[in-house]
Amino acid sequence: MAVSPTGILSRPLANLRTAFAAVPFLSTWIEEIDGEEPDAATILSHIALVAADEATLPDPCIVIYTSPDFFDSGGLEQEGALGVRIAARIPTAYQADEADAQLDFLNHCGALMEGLMDLSRSGAGHTHIRHWATTRPPRPSHEGELGKARYRLDLTVAWGLERR
Repeated sequence: MAVSPTGILSRPLANLRTAFAAVPFLSTWIEEIDGEEPDAATILSHIALVAADEATLPDPCIVIYTSPDFFDSGGLEQEGALGVRIAARIPTAYQADEADAQLDFLNHCGALMEGLMDLSRSGAGHTHIRHWATTRPPRPSHEGELGKARYRLDLTVAWGLERR
């Protein structure tokens, strides 16, 4: 990436990238696919910002982008929502059964999002995630060709100050 996200409108993307990189399960998922424990740079290479070409990213990959509710600033409070796409190739073991492929992918995505929420609640300086929601059901990138497909899940992640 040639340009660094340093401004008030781009920092939320970078902060969410940093938070995803800190989720222990992402390292586990990458190791499951690559067969070796990833270092910090390898983990970050799986997480892209804005208009990344998903096809060029390693598995699993996360693309963080702006969404319609991307930024809302009300006085001192800053909050908004970011789009997130999680994608990963379908493991060979599940390429013959779309139900198993989808459930395996959802299990991995669920563990990743659970880890993100745990970090958010930990008070360790990560972006506070207010909530997240799926925006499209999980789907393979190539219908009917699971051997060539990546499963994709699109989410909206709402971030901002914790409301009490």
